Amino acid sequence: MEFIWVDGHNVVNQVPDCLTVAERFRKPLVVCVDGFMNDTALTADIILPPALMFEREDVLGSFLHNYVNLCAKAVEPRGQCRADFDIMRDLGSRLSSPIEFPEPEECLKASLKITNLSLEELRENGFVRAKHPSIAFKNMEFGHQDGLYHFPEELSPEPIRDPDYPLQLLTLLRGKHLHSQIPEDDQRGVPVIWVSKQNPAWALLSPAEDVYLVTEIGAMQVQMETIKDLHPRVVIMRRGGWMKFGHCANVITKPLNTDMGDGTAFYSQTCRLENR
Repeated sequence: MEFIWVDGHNVVNQVPDCLTVAERFRKPLVVCVDGFMNDTALTADIILPPALMFEREDVLGSFLHNYVNLCAKAVEPRGQCRADFDIMRDLGSRLSSPIEFPEPEECLKASLKITNLSLEELRENGFVRAKHPSIAFKNMEFGHQDGLYHFPEELSPEPIRDPDYPLQLLTLLRGKHLHSQIPEDDQRGVPVIWVSKQNPAWALLSPAEDVYLVTEIGAMQVQMETIKDLHPRVVIMRRGGWMKFGHCANVITKPLNTDMGDGTAFYSQTCRLENR
């Protein structure tokens, strides 16, 4: 690999064993388009500043509802910041075989065609309901040839637990932030984990000494707090913290594939807690 282009995605932070990924990013030429000096931007050779959400016009969908929203431009971009579209169009024009982009308005209209919505209606109302079904698999009809739901053909049993790592690490979503979109001021100090008072590690650890969260591939210092009604062998740490502040659990999360879907089995990470 000789060249990596990253646009608006803190990929180094969001994958397991991210220290190894960060190291791999240092070998090719890396261009990062981002408005924040996050973990991915720190690996880049060139950082291009983009116009932020309210500094350019865009169309936004959602995973949670059937409405499409207009993101109207409220202020001009600062300094040399430009919309991602303008950056890509400029880059395309400079290639040895130039790529010509349509005008931004054309692209916005094309993006709405799939939902049978018009840009004019969206600009007038600010949001429009997309013509998607409001109920998934209505009338219990599924996307298989026979129309039925198909159970998985095979389930893999859980691996035998290593007695050196008896606890389960769950890197759960945050209530106030989305993934790694976290203000730097909210990441000062030692990251917090939560356990039950019935957790076997709780009675064994000394609160006067530093506590470390340990997995097969590494360790990180943490601050331990308790929470009611939590499974006694679970350790919760909120996801998305940055590596440069020592808040990223993916530093000590090993790469594991899920049984289905070729995803990452983040919640299969086992761990232990210890004083050092």
